[in-house]
Amino acid sequence: LNGVCDADFYKSECICQPGYRGANCELKTLPFDFQTPNINKRAGSYLKYRYVYHSDNRNSHTYDSYLKKSTKIQLLFRTRENTTDRAQTLFQITSPNRAQYVYLEIANNRLQFRYDIGGGESLISIANVLINDGKWHMAKAERYGKEASLVLDDGEGFKLNYTFGLPNGAREMDVDRDSIFLGAKVVQIKVSGYEISRDYHDSCMMDVRFDDKPLPYTSLEEKAYEDIAIKMESVNVKDGCASTDYCKGIFCPSNQICVDQWRLGECQCPSGQILNGSRCEALSDCQLCFSEGTH
Repeated sequence: LNGVCDADFYKSECICQPGYRGANCELKTLPFDFQTPNINKRAGSYLKYRYVYHSDNRNSHTYDSYLKKSTKIQLLFRTRENTTDRAQTLFQITSPNRAQYVYLEIANNRLQFRYDIGGGESLISIANVLINDGKWHMAKAERYGKEASLVLDDGEGFKLNYTFGLPNGAREMDVDRDSIFLGAKVVQIKVSGYEISRDYHDSCMMDVRFDDKPLPYTSLEEKAYEDIAIKMESVNVKDGCASTDYCKGIFCPSNQICVDQWRLGECQCPSGQILNGSRCEALSDCQLCFSEGTH
């Protein structure tokens, strides 16, 4: 119901729709919230993972060779942050020396995929769709060799982009399995310290997958997926994706009321009323028929 069956000569498995997990895609994933750090907190908010998975049907060397050629990232995100002046990082993976990198980001309120495997940086974006509307969006980025694709939501129309990469671009990337980051661009500057930039904050994420494998968040997921990835650090990230007090301090005109539209307070007419000029008035029978289609 919440997935499709995928099979080959060796095995079959359920490929879950975004937002679901489990052997039969029976479990809903839970969101987590990247906080805006207080002055007394460590700068930035991020999750760090170690990817330990090795394919059932390939030995360790063969699977590592596959990861050099292929990068697959998928996640759900929700934000209202304005990134016109500063981009925010959703997903980061690099080589051990950081010379090669892959970033899934939000820049200018649009989704973009940026990578340099060698030979220069390539970038693709979903340029015609603003994504800071407070709704849940699905992002899927894939690289094979120097080519890459980027999908937003259902991938229809303007929500899909593709690049063949640079003519002289490299095709393989040495993956640092110990340092996959969500929610920020993170650079290790000394043994025990990080430089944090492009921080994704006051925004939510869930159902993050790398190479089609789930990255765990909850303690139950950590146990269930311990042979896939290990959550190493969680900094300024909390459970849930709540919206509270966003109507506080908002005074609506006339007889309108403030409605919390997930981290945005918006003045609206009460149910059964319509705005006429500056005042809300009761809907007439004809207006009810037009707006609800019940008559």
